[in-house]
Amino acid sequence: GRVMLIVIESPWAGLGAGEKAKTYLRACIRDSLARNEIPWASHAMLAWTGALYETDEEQRSEGINVNKLMILKADLVAFYVDKGMSAGMTIAQRWCVMHGKKFEKRTLYA
Repeated sequence: GRVMLIVIESPWAGLGAGEKAKTYLRACIRDSLARNEIPWASHAMLAWTGALYETDEEQRSEGINVNKLMILKADLVAFYVDKGMSAGMTIAQRWCVMHGKKFEKRTLYA
């Protein structure tokens, strides 16, 4: 079948935006790649690289808006929920529902 573009949602600030968050996000990206998907993870692209600073309210909003636009382009939004749903993930889920976007919840550690 067709390769799908996936938006990965995982806790970032909720896991302290440090090594724990990075380790988990890395595992989520690997999981998506193993499913032959094209993963987009805004925290990897924007926060982890330092392109946007989550602590700056304006830049955080910019990041959320970029992610909302990516959700509209994506085939599916994958919520990785082993570590729970963060506030940002809840915003993204509401956005999916509002716009009729397909989403699913995934776990790495069953």
